[in-house]
Amino acid sequence: MKSKRGAGQPRRMGGFSLVHKDAVLKEHPYIQRYLRDCREGIVRDLGGEEAMSTMQMVLVDRLISRMAICRLIECYVEKFGAFSRPALDRKALELEPVMASYLSFSNSIDRSLASLGLKRRDLELRIMSPQELLLQDAEVEDKAPDQGVQADDVGGQK
Repeated sequence: MKSKRGAGQPRRMGGFSLVHKDAVLKEHPYIQRYLRDCREGIVRDLGGEEAMSTMQMVLVDRLISRMAICRLIECYVEKFGAFSRPALDRKALELEPVMASYLSFSNSIDRSLASLGLKRRDLELRIMSPQELLLQDAEVEDKAPDQGVQADDVGGQK
């Protein structure tokens, strides 16, 4: 299978893209932005994609998927509550079944973060000439329309 990326482009893992295709997440664009920001921050803290191993990349993408599930569970609890309605009608306190999954996913997130390391790694800085800076800015501007912020993305939540 031929690679879609051109020469000189950094490698990208595809696991995280599955989160963006989830129809439920499309109802919560602020969660998608949160997850994208988290992934970018974690990758940056680990020294960038070029400095990361494939195992680290997979771990980060799986971590983001679990974070997506946790955030959606949090939305559900915010909307419907953590306690089972039928149980409350019987005057009993029972957690919604999704809460057991939430705790499992939350603990898994903690373990993944610990596996990746909780300390930010120093990035290697490279002195660039003005011409290199202009070329880099031009590359960023070329990529901007593909990843640009849409009007409804401004301002946090929907």
